[in-house]
Amino acid sequence: MRQIASLAAELQISGIALVALGVLGAGAAMASGVDPVRVLVPVAVGGVAAGLAQHLIGGRWIRVNALGAPRAPQDTPVEREQATLRRTLLTQVLIYLVVLAIFFVALSPTLAAVFGGVLAGVGAANLIAARWLGECERETSVTVLREVSSSPFASGRRPLYTLPRSDSTLAT
Repeated sequence: MRQIASLAAELQISGIALVALGVLGAGAAMASGVDPVRVLVPVAVGGVAAGLAQHLIGGRWIRVNALGAPRAPQDTPVEREQATLRRTLLTQVLIYLVVLAIFFVALSPTLAAVFGGVLAGVGAANLIAARWLGECERETSVTVLREVSSSPFASGRRPLYTLPRSDSTLAT
């Protein structure tokens, strides 16, 4: 079986990074001379639309499936948090940073800002899901883990598992 990693940690790391990329996209567009209104309005619209979609679709999937997930099979390796941080940044954030740069250079700073708004909205929804999941984990004394994938194109809906908090704490 593949390694498993804390779903809350993945959501928190990607959430913070995606919000930061969104701010970077908007800031770079304004720094390049684009009128702030032409940046902030599309960023807000794109961010709210993408964030709402992520919350309603991805967040719902997490709320429905996380706590009912089966217990992780015995001796399944649990990824350390530093490895989760590195993997999440490399497989998700690096690709979005490259796309953001391509939008900025090849298309237009305004489109880069809109894409940044979309990223920020998704990131905000991930942070909301991470907070909800953290609260549920504390209340139920379990950790929700997700199967690790090194591909940036892997579905976010990879298999979920749970471990009692004491077991998951010892594994990391």
